[in-house]
Amino acid sequence: MKKFISKLYYKLDLIPSARYMMDILSWWYRYFTVKKVSKELLENIEWIKEMNIPIEWFYEKKPLWISWVARLKNWDDFLEEVIESYLSFVDEIILVDNLSTDKTKEICLKLQKKYPDKIKFYTYPYEVVPPWKENEKVSENSIHSFTYYHNWSFSKAKYKYVVKVDDDNLFIEEAWKRLREYVLTKQPKEYVVFWWVNLLAKGDVVWVSEKRKYLGKYWDHWIYPVSDRTYFIKTPVSEKFICPYRYKRMWFSLLHLKYLKKKFWLINNKKTELYKQFSSKIKDGKLLSIKDIFKTHKDIYIKEEDVYNTFYKYEKVSNWKTLL
Repeated sequence: MKKFISKLYYKLDLIPSARYMMDILSWWYRYFTVKKVSKELLENIEWIKEMNIPIEWFYEKKPLWISWVARLKNWDDFLEEVIESYLSFVDEIILVDNLSTDKTKEICLKLQKKYPDKIKFYTYPYEVVPPWKENEKVSENSIHSFTYYHNWSFSKAKYKYVVKVDDDNLFIEEAWKRLREYVLTKQPKEYVVFWWVNLLAKGDVVWVSEKRKYLGKYWDHWIYPVSDRTYFIKTPVSEKFICPYRYKRMWFSLLHLKYLKKKFWLINNKKTELYKQFSSKIKDGKLLSIKDIFKTHKDIYIKEEDVYNTFYKYEKVSNWKTLL
């Protein structure tokens, strides 16, 4: 039944009028059911006082600027390039490292020193249990909870609007200029969502996998105004963002580099057998070019050259020679 509902939803989502109505219904439901953040969620059960999350953070009036928060662990592949791609479009960068054993921390400290007025670095010094791990019951207000780690990290932001994107999302510059202008001029009380394509390397050439063309087209990554009703809770699969606002769907804004990482398949294939099969489908599926994406999607709202300009600006990212 769940599978049928999911398929039906994605089919209806392709119809603009149906998508609009679903968004409105979802918004009404969330607006009347989302509760205010509780103190119980923010005080860890281990009673480590300095790790408690101040509930005042969710209520206080914040300056009208944009913070980006990144939770990091052993993803040093493109970290420096990605962070530097954000510098012109956000007003504060919060980097939170969770016990990395590669060069992640070294890169963060280097960039903090280089951009001291914009970058803040924190260490989250406790093991965090991934939400997909079976047979490990962790309370959502434990310092070992993925949910608590999220709420703690986001509470370090000092500005009104917060961006949730990851260490492998490369900003497309023209798209983000427009997003920034929209947020700072309109000051929307909205859940502003944007999307990206998944890049996949074959030899020296970077493509898009037909089996996994894009992510985030619905509500995976976003900008939102902080409030007492915006926070994370625990689900069996991952953290879930709680938010009472209406969806504002924006345009293609990011290049997703996860499948280009040297360690991606090794680390993620440890999750489940189902994920292994899913990963194989991505790698073995039909390959598309960026041109194909532009031909088949009318809701991109940026130029093809904007994608290429961003990709080729960063030497380490574009070392596959060609983006097709």
